Amino acid sequence: MERDVFLDRLLHASAICREFTTEIVVDALPTTYAFCIELNCSHDMNPLPDGLVVFPEDVQKHGGRVGPLTADAVVSLLWRDRMVPHWIDISVWDAEGHRTCFELMCCGRFTAASERLYYRWTDVPPFGIKSPVYPVGVVMSASGKPVERFSLAESRRMRLLGRGGAK
Repeated sequence: MERDVFLDRLLHASAICREFTTEIVVDALPTTYAFCIELNCSHDMNPLPDGLVVFPEDVQKHGGRVGPLTADAVVSLLWRDRMVPHWIDISVWDAEGHRTCFELMCCGRFTAASERLYYRWTDVPPFGIKSPVYPVGVVMSASGKPVERFSLAESRRMRLLGRGGAK
C-alpha cells in the first residue's frame, strides 16, 4: 500500500468513527484528531503464511502503547515500505479539549498485499471501525444502539477493567 493511501484511509476511518460515535456518547468530539496505538495486539506465535511479516521488537522499541500521535506520526510508525498491519481496529477513546483521541489496536502481522488485509469489504482497509465499549447497564434498542448516550469516561473504565486495571 502506498503511504499516501494509508494516510487517507486513516483519516477517512477516523472521520467515519468520529461521526458514528457522536450518535452514542454525550461527549463533544472535535474534528482535530490524535491517536494512541496499541502495538502487536495479535497472537503471532504460529508460523506465518507467506506475505506476512512480524516486528516483535516493536513493543521493546516503542512500548506497548504509543501516543498521542498525529496522523502523520501514525503513518511514520506503522507504514513500512508498503507494508501495513494486517488489521487495525479504530475506536474513539477520549475527547481532550480541542481534539478527539482514537485508540488504534494493531495486528502485529504486516503485509504489502492488499488482498491479505482484513476489512477489505470496506472503503478503509485495514481499518475496522469499532464503537467505544458500552458501559454495564446501558440498555440497547432493537437497532443495537444505546437507548441513552453514555460518556467516554464510563467507556474507558469498562475497557480498563476488562484489561485488568488502569494503564
